[in-house]
Parts: sequence; C-alpha cells; structure tokens
Amino acid sequence: FEFWEAPIASQLGFGAAIDYAQSIGVKAIQTRVTMLADRLREGLANLPNVSVHDIGTVKCAIVSFSAEGISTLYLKTKLESKGHCLGVVPSSSTPIDSARRRLPGFILRASVHYFCLEKEIDTLVEDVENLVMIEKEKVSPV
Repeated sequence: FEFWEAPIASQLGFGAAIDYAQSIGVKAIQTRVTMLADRLREGLANLPNVSVHDIGTVKCAIVSFSAEGISTLYLKTKLESKGHCLGVVPSSSTPIDSARRRLPGFILRASVHYFCLEKEIDTLVEDVENLVMIEKEKVSPV
C-alpha cells in the first residue's frame, strides 16, 4: 500500500462540505430533508398506480417507490432524461424483507438533499405522473 498518495481535491471538497453543513446546522438539515422527503412521499402516494415502499415511524431522506405495470429501469431512464437523479435497488438486495412485503423486482430510490428546491420535488412528482399516464394510455384501449 502507498500511504503517501491521497486524493487531495476530494479531501478538500469533503472538508468544504463539512464546513458548509456545520454552518447550516445538522438539525436544520434534518428538518429540511425530512420535509422534502415527506413532500415527495405524499405526492407520489397520491398518484394512481404508484406505490411508496418506505416503512418505519422515522423515515430518512431516501424515498423508495415503483409504478405498477412499468419497468423500473425504463422509468429511471425516462426520469433521468428529464434531469432527475435516481437509483434502482433490486429486491435481491433485501431478499427477506422483499419477499415478506411482496415488493417488485426493482424499486426506484430518490434521495432528497437540503439544497433541493420544493419545485424540484414537485417536478419529479409531475414527471412520474405524466410517465405513468403515458404508459397507461399505451395499454388501455381508447
């Protein structure tokens, strides 16, 4: 191992991020991301054919969801083309919980951050709604 080589730019960036977070305050950050995640969960939960999969009394800033009848990977690609950054988690990453809760094979994950705007959360919900409606029209006779 070479201990004298280190990613200096990454270390400086990490230090700047810590300073920035401390200037805002950890409690303020927690309050903000909780509000944004709750807003996203509520918006998604109100959409037809969309399921929010988060459980627990205290939830984090990661919102997990899926849309019935639409490939998660397809939905991720379409949403990313609109500027959203999402992750996909396979049910195999939590096989016992996924089987017990009958979760779909893949779930989308959106991570909100304290620098996100409410409008960005609302736009993600609107984009999911529009994609779900488009896909529903493809399979439903007119």
